[in-house]
Amino acid sequence: MYLDRFRTTTPLRPVLTLLLGAAFLSAPFMPAWDAARARIAFEPRFEFEAVLLVAAMALLALRGRSLGAGLRHGIAIALALAAVLHFGTVLVPASFERELDLFWDVPELPALLGRFVEGSGWLLLAGLALGGIGLAVANSFAITRMARAIDAIRRPGEVTVLACVACTLAFLPTAGGTAYVPARVAGEVARQAGLAWRSLALLRGDDLAAAPPASDLGKLKHRDLYLVLLDSYAVGMLDDTRVAAALSELEATADDAGYYLLSGRLAAPGVEGGARLSEASLASGLRLDPLRYRMLLASGGRSLATYLAAAGYRTVDVAPDLRHSSLEEGAWGFERTIAAADLGLAGISARGTLDELLARFDAKPHPPLFVRVELGGERAPAEVSSEAVATDLKALAEFIRQLKGQSLVIVVGNRVAGSETEVPIHVLSRDEDLVLPFGTLGYEPGIEPPSSGAAKGVESFLPDFLRLFASGTSVASL
Repeated sequence: MYLDRFRTTTPLRPVLTLLLGAAFLSAPFMPAWDAARARIAFEPRFEFEAVLLVAAMALLALRGRSLGAGLRHGIAIALALAAVLHFGTVLVPASFERELDLFWDVPELPALLGRFVEGSGWLLLAGLALGGIGLAVANSFAITRMARAIDAIRRPGEVTVLACVACTLAFLPTAGGTAYVPARVAGEVARQAGLAWRSLALLRGDDLAAAPPASDLGKLKHRDLYLVLLDSYAVGMLDDTRVAAALSELEATADDAGYYLLSGRLAAPGVEGGARLSEASLASGLRLDPLRYRMLLASGGRSLATYLAAAGYRTVDVAPDLRHSSLEEGAWGFERTIAAADLGLAGISARGTLDELLARFDAKPHPPLFVRVELGGERAPAEVSSEAVATDLKALAEFIRQLKGQSLVIVVGNRVAGSETEVPIHVLSRDEDLVLPFGTLGYEPGIEPPSSGAAKGVESFLPDFLRLFASGTSVASL
């Protein structure tokens, strides 16, 4: 009899049940996107809302009350939906290199689901849906067990201590001013609401700058244009011995093959924007933040590809590591997109991708062509090595050696790691008329960009390019 009474009054078992329940409710929120390292991290901490739920149930128990079944189920469903939202905030940056924005992403959801089903099948989609329902059911079971655990603590003093400890943990800040338990659920909901409010405010007023004026680009002479976006290639890498050796090889190859070469620097968005934001700023001529980037995609604004198409060019986007959503794929005006599936094994390396371009386009007669190609996009900034960038530069050297005619080749660094924001840009052609105009922008001969002076933003490239190669005839009058 005494041992039975001891088992019903000791708070150890109920407290363990509460700890396990709070840990279970917090588990879906422990994976998080680490923007600084561009990777998914794991943060094993209790969630603010789970700890607060324990405190609320303890305070209700002191008043002789408990959560009703309907309220428990509602909280369980809300936590499951919040977990889905958090799942999106982790996967969207990892997959598309931009933040989740429900205001813009929800209208895309049917198309994304269609692509998902096409690629993975209805069975996997059904499994994910059942998983979400199962999480809500499991949450409800956990909350019910937690409520019963509090009821099993018979002494009011122990329940009071439990409520005080939970409240203290929920609101106690660390020495740095942050909370011991993060409020990711409330924070993400508030953040999405803030993004939606800001989007509505910006849509009511035209916050996007006017697009650069169009021109016929007659001074390009209908030469082919290759824009090579070299991922993770930053000014800070120029001092690395392997990158420096690869650049020397590229410069020597260009000289032997009869190329004129000028180099400069541009200021790209930092790691928060990722490669997509850097590409978009360069292509649109607008300094973009993540929200304005989404607005530009939705508005269908002009881009480098649309200007070249208006000047009579066929436009191709070569993206071996395609991570665009359906909206992004068609937003930049390319006539054709070549992704990893189209390249096959050739798209695994920069050399394979560039060799495929030579075989597809340069080996046969074709109309004026603009090709944008992304190299190294599969690398996250935290995983960047100078050896990988050097390998891509060596592949570029071989590419320009084999390239026929007098095409204009522009190589520009794309996404950069850490606080680094400046990227090199190199322009090469066997036709000096296509290269020398860049000298008016401060570009200098050779492979080494100038080290002095402030670097212009990547958004300056498009208006400068249109101005340098305009013959004075407006596209609208053609």
